[in-house]
Amino acid sequence: MKKTIQLLVATSFLVLATGCSDLNQDPLANKPGALNNFTQKPTQPEPQTPVQSDAIRIDTTMMAFEDGRTSEFTIRSRVLLPDPTEYEVVMSLENAQDFPGASFDGQTAKFTWTPYKVVTGDELQVERPLLVKVVATKKNGRKVQRAEEILVRIKRVAKEPKIVKVDIPKNGVREGTVETIVVKVVDDDASNDTASWPQLVIKNPKAPNSLTGYMDVTSPTMTGPGEFDFKVLVDLRGVELVKSSEGYRAAIQAASRFNKFSQVEDVYVSVKNQLGALQTTWNERVDFVAGSTADYQFMIFDPKGEGDVRAVRFQRLPTNAKADCLTVNRSMMSCRLVWKIDINAPAPQRLDIDAIATMRSVDYLLDPQEINQNLILKLNIVKPVVPAPQGDR
Repeated sequence: MKKTIQLLVATSFLVLATGCSDLNQDPLANKPGALNNFTQKPTQPEPQTPVQSDAIRIDTTMMAFEDGRTSEFTIRSRVLLPDPTEYEVVMSLENAQDFPGASFDGQTAKFTWTPYKVVTGDELQVERPLLVKVVATKKNGRKVQRAEEILVRIKRVAKEPKIVKVDIPKNGVREGTVETIVVKVVDDDASNDTASWPQLVIKNPKAPNSLTGYMDVTSPTMTGPGEFDFKVLVDLRGVELVKSSEGYRAAIQAASRFNKFSQVEDVYVSVKNQLGALQTTWNERVDFVAGSTADYQFMIFDPKGEGDVRAVRFQRLPTNAKADCLTVNRSMMSCRLVWKIDINAPAPQRLDIDAIATMRSVDYLLDPQEINQNLILKLNIVKPVVPAPQGDR
């Protein structure tokens, strides 16, 4: 029994000694590539590339602007995923270059823009797409995104044309003539197409003495972008309106192709009279008898009563004849021819006398108008009538 126990102890010691020898050795000894082939499997992170997702909704679908006016819109979006507050949302515009001058805040999502002359031609409005991208990033790095087009509508704001200048002849307009008034109009809604150009309308004034019936508008001339000159012809040929000078009025208004109207402009024009022809009561050939003394009276006058008859000079008076004139009133002179006719004057004979009359406008300092008119006074020298012989009684 004792020998058996000793044998078991010895055997156990031998096994223990052999095991200790093996533990002192490196298990990777003689295996140089083992470390290179050994990697620890990491924990996989959330993907970094944004994923297009219906879980983001862009609620703003349309924005409306007016051309030339500033407007601001907030583009609204929502994250529909669980725990949406754990996402940081950033919004951006993919085609901002299509909206020159616009500004956008990606944090507040405010889009501000002043469209300038976007609506052109005959269009009343235009539409443009605005590509909006929303990226939602979770704290663990997960990203989702959505990109959509928002309709941007720009409406034309039709503007009233403006009458910026009215050039009236410095000296007014005169009866018997055609004068031109130039009216300059600015219309921002007009283009190079003549169909888009404004019109000028002549209206009756509220005050008396209307000149409207004598005015005619010609086609405009384009002098620059949106700038036009209209010629208004004032035709007073064959017209008698005033005795000397008097103010007349007309009202003008510009109209655009979009039926927008300028303010009514009151036009004041000084109309001046046109001095007419003088006349005389010596208007036919008068007989004078040789050997007699003629004393003939006649009148020289302005039939319109508008002129100031200033003087009369006589030329080609017969020998021994005298003529002079006296003022009756502003427009009339009384004249007298006194002539002792020689008994031996050839008869019958026709003679002409020149009466050169000067007439000025009544307001000569303001309207220096003067005419010199030659009135031809016609006469005959006739033989004296010889009485028939008397018979016996």
